[in-house]
Amino acid sequence: SECPVKGRKSIPASIEEAANHSQIPAHGQRIPLSTQRVISSIPRGAEDDAATTAVTADNEAKKTSVPAHQPENSSRWQYPSEQQFYNAMLRKGYRP
Repeated sequence: SECPVKGRKSIPASIEEAANHSQIPAHGQRIPLSTQRVISSIPRGAEDDAATTAVTADNEAKKTSVPAHQPENSSRWQYPSEQQFYNAMLRKGYRP
């Protein structure tokens, strides 16, 4: 399938990679969408030793219990922006 992001040759392999460019309007998108992310009222919970390995934008692996698409310094989850949600729908094959 063709990547919906103009200038990209393939669909991102992971949510972390997608988060790096998911604020870019999709090719052919006619309506501008908000890129503001909203902080949820849902707390993340306690940090634990169940850390996972995340790859940073510099392709460096680091141990973290926070997903790469979430800010590390916040105690609450962040919702995706309208643009991120729209781009994710396109990656999944939906054509709104």
